[in-house]
Amino acid sequence: MFKKSIFIVPMLLNSFVQAEEIIADLAQKQGATVCLSTAKELDNFFGGDTNYGAHVRSATNNPNNQPLDITIEQTFNDGNVIVDIDLVPTSDGQCTVSYAKSWYSSKSCMATTQEKFMKDAEYSGTLNKGVSYFHDGDSMVFLTDAGPGCLVVKKEFLVRHKEQDKA
Repeated sequence: MFKKSIFIVPMLLNSFVQAEEIIADLAQKQGATVCLSTAKELDNFFGGDTNYGAHVRSATNNPNNQPLDITIEQTFNDGNVIVDIDLVPTSDGQCTVSYAKSWYSSKSCMATTQEKFMKDAEYSGTLNKGVSYFHDGDSMVFLTDAGPGCLVVKKEFLVRHKEQDKA
């Protein structure tokens, strides 16, 4: 069961200003004491100099043995990016991370395949009919038409990402 405070007082768990450790701070407010060093890395990776806000949810029962559900909005001059992250502690003291980063490109999907971020991606096929997918090292990129543009979803999965700092 998720903490009720998330729905009752959402502003306590959301942050919409640029700050250094938004994800780690929100995770701690949820009662998490594990995976915080990875949460700080996520702050640096997705935040950096970017204006971003985040929302973090965790289970009320034993949050240190449960996934953290993290949603980030990165704000850019040409649009927003939504990043959905699952941060899961492992029994051996490490953390597994998976994320999906989604954004709209005003270019067609064919033109999007020529963008710099796709330069090493290799076409792998279609999921069913309208979603093409590409492998790019440990990442996958999914493209589907969205009006005149393209919806882009980049996914990455980092198993046992790193040994965690001791709480």
